[in-house]
Amino acid sequence: MFNLSSDIMKKRKGITLLELSFVVLIIAILILGMVPSFLERQVRSHISRARADLRAFSHCAGILLWGQQSLCYRVWASSSAL
Repeated sequence: MFNLSSDIMKKRKGITLLELSFVVLIIAILILGMVPSFLERQVRSHISRARADLRAFSHCAGILLWGQQSLCYRVWASSSAL
């Protein structure tokens, strides 16, 4: 008996352009969903770094008022190395 569907499946090799475009579309949708989250985390990282630098600077300013410059340099260098 002649079975058309099995003959077609035997001749088919590889993937079609339509299948490939669907895969690319799904990957693009997933990436677009992740981009805003990544950007928000990057902004939060910059804000926390700025806060840490301000804390280190205010600490150094307080130390400079008391006349201990060497301590201030060590605090500022350890903060900037991050």
